[in-house]
Amino acid sequence: MKRMNYFLIMLKAFVVAYGFNVGEANAVLGVAPEVGIKIPTLIEEGGLVPIFLWAKNFNDDDKIKSVILSIDSNPLEHKKVFVAVLQKPQKYIFISTRFRMADAESGRILVEVISESGQKIVKEVSTGKISKPVNFNVQDSLNVTFKGGNARSIFAGSEIGQPKLVVEKGRTNSEELTIKGMLHHPMLPSIDGKQKAMIETVTIDYNGEQLVDLSIGDAMTNDPFIQVNIIDDKGVGKAEMIWKDSSGKAFEASN
Repeated sequence: MKRMNYFLIMLKAFVVAYGFNVGEANAVLGVAPEVGIKIPTLIEEGGLVPIFLWAKNFNDDDKIKSVILSIDSNPLEHKKVFVAVLQKPQKYIFISTRFRMADAESGRILVEVISESGQKIVKEVSTGKISKPVNFNVQDSLNVTFKGGNARSIFAGSEIGQPKLVVEKGRTNSEELTIKGMLHHPMLPSIDGKQKAMIETVTIDYNGEQLVDLSIGDAMTNDPFIQVNIIDDKGVGKAEMIWKDSSGKAFEASN
């Protein structure tokens, strides 16, 4: 076993020495970076589709720098869910959120993960028919109640804002840190010439340092929810989530 481990280490060094990046070296050794997506098998409400996505098996020499989620089947100006830039690149990241889907026949979900060296991994998932797709030109179509829980009861009244933040350690992996937040917001694009009311950026700070900056698009649901998991072998630290909308308002929450 020791001989085999030594052989793999030497082989990896050899591959890197001949001009491959570490991600390519890992691929040669059968340990390629991996990107995964999980969505519901059946999608009824196109205005509130949950997604879990992750990227793993990256390493110290070529960590994850950015993650892009888009709904390729949406109209051109409504494809973007988010672009996440990791100010502290990671070897592993898990992101959960909820998005809007407008195509009744099928949906195409696109995730792009880009490493520090520029290596890009693209993962695409297609859905079947959607019972109730959204119409980005109709306000009522974009105002969806989360049926799977008590999201509405979290917020007191109709006032925009009321940010919530939870920071905890993973239940199955004590080294996995979870940061999740939610905000009461209509998330309305410009309709009939009216000014849009959208969250445009979300910043997550951890222990006094910027962790992730997210640029948010029209395909993010109303009352947006964002969860980010990273590997951190220390105890739960100090986190802050800052939401900024198109009117210039900022909403902050910390643990």
